[in-house]
Amino acid sequence: MNGYKKRTRLTASLVPAVLSCALLFSCDNENILDEYNSKTNCNNICFGISYQEEAQTRSNDNNNETHKQFVLRSDDEADTLCVYTTVSNGIHISDFHGEEALTRGMMIQTEDLSKFHVLAYWKKDGTSVEQFYMDENVEKNDVGIWNSEIIHYWPGVNHTLQFHAWAPANTGFTTDPSSPNSTKLEYTVPSDVTEQTDIVVAKTNELAGNLNETVPLTFNHIFTAIKFSLGGTMQPGSIISVALTGVSQTGTYNMQADAWSLEDTTGDFTQEVNMETTGNEESGTSITTEEGTFMMLPQTLPVGAEVEVVFEDAGGKHTLTASVAGMEWQQGTTVNYAISITPQYEIEIEVPSEAQDAHYISFPITINVKDYDGEWTLTSNLTSDVFFTQTKTPLQEQGYWIEEDKGTATITGSGSSTYYVYVTENIGDNNRDIEFQITPNTTNNAKATTAIVQQLSPSWNGDIGCERIEDGSYPWGFKWDRKVKYEFNGFNIFLKYIFENRYETTGTYYTYEMTGNLIKKCIVTIDYSKLSYLDGANDRDGLVNTKYLYQYTGSSGNIDEIEQFCIDYESLIGGKFEKTDESGSSSLPTTYAAFEALMRNKFNKQVIENNGQEEIMPLLKEENMVWYLPSSTECLMITDEEYPFTGDYWTSNAVDDNNEKAYYFTVSSDNQYQVATGDRLDNNKVRAIRKRP
Repeated sequence: MNGYKKRTRLTASLVPAVLSCALLFSCDNENILDEYNSKTNCNNICFGISYQEEAQTRSNDNNNETHKQFVLRSDDEADTLCVYTTVSNGIHISDFHGEEALTRGMMIQTEDLSKFHVLAYWKKDGTSVEQFYMDENVEKNDVGIWNSEIIHYWPGVNHTLQFHAWAPANTGFTTDPSSPNSTKLEYTVPSDVTEQTDIVVAKTNELAGNLNETVPLTFNHIFTAIKFSLGGTMQPGSIISVALTGVSQTGTYNMQADAWSLEDTTGDFTQEVNMETTGNEESGTSITTEEGTFMMLPQTLPVGAEVEVVFEDAGGKHTLTASVAGMEWQQGTTVNYAISITPQYEIEIEVPSEAQDAHYISFPITINVKDYDGEWTLTSNLTSDVFFTQTKTPLQEQGYWIEEDKGTATITGSGSSTYYVYVTENIGDNNRDIEFQITPNTTNNAKATTAIVQQLSPSWNGDIGCERIEDGSYPWGFKWDRKVKYEFNGFNIFLKYIFENRYETTGTYYTYEMTGNLIKKCIVTIDYSKLSYLDGANDRDGLVNTKYLYQYTGSSGNIDEIEQFCIDYESLIGGKFEKTDESGSSSLPTTYAAFEALMRNKFNKQVIENNGQEEIMPLLKEENMVWYLPSSTECLMITDEEYPFTGDYWTSNAVDDNNEKAYYFTVSSDNQYQVATGDRLDNNKVRAIRKRP
């Protein structure tokens, strides 16, 4: 530089210990150029360096962003390789403070970091000076201070300086600024990847000429690092080479604007890797070495840009390519292309969003698979309580929880499909989370997809707990307004004998007309309203009542048997009963409150013979009857704040000596219980209860 300044050597006693920043001394002399050789104890310009915290490493998963997935294809064969792209903030660098490598591949080593180039743009009285105040390399000395070989001093008041710097000092720029009229650096990416240097740059704001402080330089990466790794499963063979073709390779970087402008020229960049694969490699295994990291110009990839992989196996060499046109390589980021023999996949588990009840439950889940053709395995965290099946049996279609048909704790399948989950009761004090996990079987180190469904616990009040979720209203049942009449014209004394001695129902179910001792006409009238009264209505134990109602044969025993006898007798005597339905309902109720409460339990299946054919029927064992309809006393003991009672609920108690009424209860908004009687065919809600085991 023109002008002069007296150079002063600093003795060791004047240099205190420092860590990673430089030490400066004060001087107020403004007349630097004229008195270069006459001043002592003046400020020399030194530098301290730092780095972007978020750019310290590319391996921070929190900064990774999935960018794109595509498939590499061969022009003349059916072979494919799949590529999964991730973009992460920063380029793999090491800590400045530890004096380790700074940038690409092996990155800048300690000796490289100890030297960078600085340009100091200079203004005097607000006017740019047509020369650089500094244009030289800065090196780190033995005590950790970054200084230029020629000591430069602060110019003083009425002067300003702005610093631009880059590292390494010998970057291989085609041109760099030759005068303060430019802040542009021209660069062409070398074809040989080992010569592709990762460059970092730094700049300051315009600083006062009498700042007399350390100049902090924060270096940032100006290229995009491109790496290749293994994604999922690879077949045995060898990856011969990887390449980036048809990408922009020449451009100009403006240090002041921190922006690139690229030329239309494109280039191809290939490196041989000769990496053998066995098919057992872990996902994430590097294909390119650190030294083989591509350092490319940031760009939106032009038309014709491709990723190319040459793969060799027993079938020979395969050149597979995929277009990456339109993808953005952002400055200061690392792009990783993960290659696998199978597509990177998407697997989802669709589960109910609402909580499930505490009793034995079942619900469907749907497995949605995309870009994965292999098998997967579905499991849960509760292997003793959660089971899977792909199909429903006829009994399961009717809503029964069948022990023998509940499925298995693990299921293997492929593709997308719906499965049915059968879950045992949760009789603990707390809700429990059912976590479903699905894992691909043919992908190494595959990450499981999970989904969670919550199963509630009973709402316990002492030793009695109730179910939480109501699913409808039902009649109490055991009231039928129906008459069925069978008429037979003819003589048969044995018919009278059979009815009187077998069923002991004279006058109840049938009448007959006689002439003398001969039967002229037999009329069998089955009157459902004349069933015997229900017995055993225990007002303190709803389980006893519910069992009694479930096992009651007043409807399913004598009446059905008499109807069947009439039908069978026709073939025996060769005659014909004329059947007519009289006033009232023509069919029995299909369900009733006590039965709905018992459906919260698990059933077994039994095989019975019916007219010479085997029929599978549900069997509710005595020991499995744990959920039941509360009695008129027990209903006063149940409560649920989270899922409050609203409306009318059946108890398991019938009204004594009455074939029409049963007890129900209502809970008011202030939690007051009221028990009343209602018609058995009214539809009321059901809250099944159970006792603590």
